[in-house]
This record gives sequence, C-alpha cells and structure tokens, in this order.
Amino acid sequence: MRCKSDISLLPMYGGCAKPAQLEKADQALVDGVRQAGVSPSAASQQAARKGFAALLQSKDYVTSIKRFNQAWLLDKNNGDAYYGFAMIAWLRDKDIKAAEGFFQESIGKNNADNSMLMSYAQFLFSQSRVVEAITPLEKLLQRYPASEHVNPMLAFAHAVKNKGKNQQSCAYAMAAVKKKEKLLQGTIKDYCN
Repeated sequence: MRCKSDISLLPMYGGCAKPAQLEKADQALVDGVRQAGVSPSAASQQAARKGFAALLQSKDYVTSIKRFNQAWLLDKNNGDAYYGFAMIAWLRDKDIKAAEGFFQESIGKNNADNSMLMSYAQFLFSQSRVVEAITPLEKLLQRYPASEHVNPMLAFAHAVKNKGKNQQSCAYAMAAVKKKEKLLQGTIKDYCN
C-alpha cells in the first residue's frame, strides 16, 4: 500500500522501488550537480536548507520532503536530511517511532545541524520523555552557550529527574533568569533550595 502512493512524498522514498519518471528526475539532479562542478555534499546541504525553509516558513510538507529526499539522494551521510525526515515523520505523519529513528540517525552524522538537538529535545518533551532530553540539551549548550531556551528546559528536566529542587536544576534556572528567559514552570524558588 505504502509503495503505491506518491513515494516522492515519503522519507527516503519509503524504501520503495522508484518509478522510471522519478528515477529519471533523480539522475538529472545528480548529473546537474556534477556538471555544475558542485560537490554532492554541498548540493545536499543546499537541498536540506531549502527543505527547512519550506517546512519552517510555510509548513509546505510537499516541497520540504522533496528537498529532504534530494539531500539524502545526493549525500546519504548528510545529518540534516535525516533531521528533515524526523521533522516530517513527527509533524506531518505523527509517526513517533519513525521520527525517533530519524533523529537518532541524524545524531549519528557528523554534520547534523545543531538546531536538530533542540528539535530532538522538544520532540522528547512532547512525548513526556523529559529526562531523556537532558543529553541533547547539554550537548547543545556545550556547543553554543548562548543558546536560547535551553537553560529553562534543562532546569525543568533536572527537577523532574531528581523529583524536585536540586543543584543542577537550580544552576540552570539561575542561568535562565540571568538571561531573562522564562522558566517553564514556577519561579526560581521551585528549582533552588
């Protein structure tokens, strides 16, 4: 059933055999990149950026999934292609298991966009897996200490993990307040002894 639909609208074409028309279009894309003298990796990154622009600016799932598929076709190691698939699986398809798998695949790639870590943490929060969000959030904060909204999420996650006030939740809550970021719940007193 899945392979009888328009597979260009499925992440990685749904693992289905491509019809001749799609195969021809994909080959034209690969040939065009080669003829332009652009590396497949750079072209893949550009396709992923276009996919995110379509997704985030206008929720255009059709254009975004096609760009993510192009990114994947051009470079199977592009973490942003898998990040895009995760967002499509989560937001459009409501397929939590597939989204989780694509997020994990993206994390395993070296060039995955750092915004992916925030999206993955938000995904985990949305699934009531708050404590699991600590790892990607702390990794994001290590890479970009000025990241917004990370400290409030970490304060909350550590409070949940430790069933209340603790040193870690307090430190993140205080960092959030210092940056004038709103805590997810309560006040500083709810996070600090």
